[in-house]
Parts: sequence; C-alpha cells; structure tokens
Amino acid sequence: MHITVLFCLLSLIAVRPAYADCKVRDIERELSSGGWTFESRGKDSDGDNVFRLVKDGTIAMLYAEPDGDLMFRSYYEAEHRLSDLNKINRKYRYLKAYRDDDDDIVFGADVASWDDSCPYDISKYTRLFFSILESAESDLP
Repeated sequence: MHITVLFCLLSLIAVRPAYADCKVRDIERELSSGGWTFESRGKDSDGDNVFRLVKDGTIAMLYAEPDGDLMFRSYYEAEHRLSDLNKINRKYRYLKAYRDDDDDIVFGADVASWDDSCPYDISKYTRLFFSILESAESDLP
C-alpha cells in the first residue's frame, strides 16, 4: 500500500508542466513569422530578452522575461500634462501611460504567462500593443 501511494505521488510530480525558458531564437522566429521589423538587444540587468520593434516609424521595446511574461514599452520625449496621461489611462484598459524617471512619457502594456511558458503568439500581442498605441497617440492633444 505504501508503495502504491509513493508511486501515485511521484506520478503527480512527473506530470507537472516543465519550466520553458523563453529563448531568443523562439521569440525571433515568432516575430519573423509575423512580419515584424525588429532587432535583438540582448539581455537586460533582470535577465529579460530585449527587442527593439519598429512599425510605421513607431518604436517600441519588447522585454520577454524567461518565464514567458511580456512587457511592451514605447517612450516619447513630449510635453503633456498629467491630466492627458490620466485620460489615456481611463480610456484604454490594457495600456498604461506615465512619466518615467527621465521625465519621458511611457506607454506600456504587460502580458502575463500564467503557465510559465514562452507564448507562441507573441506576434498577436505585438499587433495588439501597436494598435492600442496608435489609438492612444491620436488621443493626445
């Protein structure tokens, strides 16, 4: 009986999903298949893979964490009031607008990976980010 219980416990541990590191080549393959213009920037101090994305002159950064979480950021050196950024935050649910430590305006969106694996649909999230970004930019005075 003890051996049966031990075997069942070991079986449960074995079927637990394995941690799938988000590798540069996987991200590059996904971005290439989506037709994106991008450049790999290596790893940042947190160990995230960093990519510079360009669409119609708009530049964004993609930070892909090893556990599959994605962070999109676009930076602007423009003058806008805090009320302008708050308007964006109220209107766009999946986009956050704020000023960073350098007083630049940042538009950002985060995508969590709940199963700690590299997303296979990074191109879809990239399209969504640029689409929301374009709309938000047009709403700024």
